[in-house]
Amino acid sequence: TVAVAATGGVGSEDIDEDEVVRSLVNNGFSVQQLLEFYIHHVNKGLIRPGTTTAEVVKNIVIPQTSTCTPPCCYMGSEFMRGHGGGKRARKLVSHAWKSDFLHTVMSILLDA
Repeated sequence: TVAVAATGGVGSEDIDEDEVVRSLVNNGFSVQQLLEFYIHHVNKGLIRPGTTTAEVVKNIVIPQTSTCTPPCCYMGSEFMRGHGGGKRARKLVSHAWKSDFLHTVMSILLDA
C-alpha cells in the first residue's frame, strides 16, 4: 500500500504534526486499486500515452473530489470508495507534475 501526499498553504505554526500524520496515513492505496484506477480512466479516454500527472489531477482528481461533502482527498471520492477506499500507507511515492503518469504507475509496479 502506498500513499501520495500533497501539502500546501498552511503555515508551519498552524500545523499539528500528529494530526497531519493521522489524516494522511489512511490515504494510501493498493496496487490493485492503482491498476483499477488506471484501466478505468484509460478506457474512458482520460489517460492516454503522454498524459502527465498534472493532467490526471486536473481532469480526474479535481472533478471527482469537487462534489465531496465535506471536502475530501481522492481516496474519499466515490470512485475510490467503490474500490475499497483508503488504505494504511506503508510507502511514500514522490512524483513530478510534468512526468508521464504511466511512468509513475510503472515505478510503483516495479517496486511492488
